[in-house]
Amino acid sequence: MSTPQNRPAGTGAEPAPPGPTRRRGGETARNMIISTVVVVLMALVLFALVPRGKGADPATVDVAPVAAQVVDETGWPISAPQGLPEGWKPTNVRFTTVEQLRTWHAGYLTPDKQYVSIDQTRNATDRWVAANTKDAAASGTRDVDGRTWRTMRSPDGKSHALVLRAGRGRPLTTVVWGTSSYDDLATFAGRLQPVRAGRG
Repeated sequence: MSTPQNRPAGTGAEPAPPGPTRRRGGETARNMIISTVVVVLMALVLFALVPRGKGADPATVDVAPVAAQVVDETGWPISAPQGLPEGWKPTNVRFTTVEQLRTWHAGYLTPDKQYVSIDQTRNATDRWVAANTKDAAASGTRDVDGRTWRTMRSPDGKSHALVLRAGRGRPLTTVVWGTSSYDDLATFAGRLQPVRAGRG
């Protein structure tokens, strides 16, 4: 009796015929979708758990030395607030150019996080006033410490300004602008004092 010629060595039986090939493309795509969903859900959970504040307040700046330097360089009788109520914080100060006019600027945060600033220049134009009041329109007048300021309000009502034009011994036009109320602006304007030169 002859031995079969095609039997594999070391086996006692004929190899089974190969079964049908499984298609893995659909399974791979499904696994990728499941993995992506799991990753997104984990990211959302982590996002929900991480505390998020409203953002840090701007750092406090020192207005006095910059103001004194402006006086030294220009001789202008610029003003800065003195003795503001507790909680007011100076956040920016600069001597810059607005509508081609050199401009003294200092900005403050009120205790309730509203912004109030002073801008002053010589030979102020209507364009300069408009730029520093955000195109506000005149709305009346307000007396602050014996001086009559023009009140102004932005078109959207979100900001206000007090404007004191140069004249009667005042060489500078002053704009007090802010996102706060006229009362806060009047408080700020009432604390404005001439800045002393920094020369010793």
